Amino acid sequence: MLVLAPLACGLTGHQPSRLGPTHTSRGRVALSATPLNVLCVGECLFDALPSGIFLGGAPLNVACHLAELGAQASFASAVGDDRLGREALRRLRARGVDVDLVATDPTAETGFVTAEVDTAGDATYTFATPAAWDN
Repeated sequence: MLVLAPLACGLTGHQPSRLGPTHTSRGRVALSATPLNVLCVGECLFDALPSGIFLGGAPLNVACHLAELGAQASFASAVGDDRLGREALRRLRARGVDVDLVATDPTAETGFVTAEVDTAGDATYTFATPAAWDN
């Protein structure tokens, strides 16, 4: 069974009879014994931040965190047929995310965003376009 929940709401919208958060002795939330199947759809990109380059995109981050909690997380997006695309797929698989629905686009590069942070801590983002996930 596939349950689609709004990404902004985390695990809201799930069927309580199939999945209920439980709290561990350390106070962390863990999923119950019945795994939740979740499909996250959206951008796959690398963020160039002042502190380094990181794989990201909100739906991608949600998929990784749900997989870490024990959900069967699938991610649907597109990456370029390039070094960054191959690295993104490698990292997602290593995190336990199903990438069967991630297309490899031979005509566009994997998403890349450059962030500049001013002295007040406000960021300005420059997106390299077009990117594979746009397609």
